[in-house]
Amino acid sequence: MNFKTAFAPAEVVSAETLQQQYHHLTNLSEWKDVFSRQDVPLAILNAERQVVIANSALLRLLGGAAFSDVIGKRPGELLHCEVAERTLLGCGTAAECGNCLALRTIQTAVRINRAQSYAVVIQTNGKYLELELSATAVDTPLGRFTVVQFG
Repeated sequence: MNFKTAFAPAEVVSAETLQQQYHHLTNLSEWKDVFSRQDVPLAILNAERQVVIANSALLRLLGGAAFSDVIGKRPGELLHCEVAERTLLGCGTAAECGNCLALRTIQTAVRINRAQSYAVVIQTNGKYLELELSATAVDTPLGRFTVVQFG
């Protein structure tokens, strides 16, 4: 179903598709090595900008969240962005999202393979979360995914 948004597409994949993507990625040995050796917060996003995999460092950054709490969410939803949480269609879909450096970093990486930025997320509690984001697009037999480092 196509939803009209002010910026990025709102479409998401089903829970079944997320599960298939998760199993596909976790069966690639090179991904297992990357995630098991990194102590920096990482997530792998699908083409719809949803979290398919998150490492333990990201779960710690999110206050000890369980993986089941983050799968399928978009970065603004993970970070409690006030725009994402008040927008019916979620992270990336509001007009204000056009100014979001986190979203632009992810979109740029998808287009040109790699991007980096310094972003500030205004959270629902009124606090400012400052992040250095790095995103790298990776092609797999199942499609293009984006590895995002939240620093």
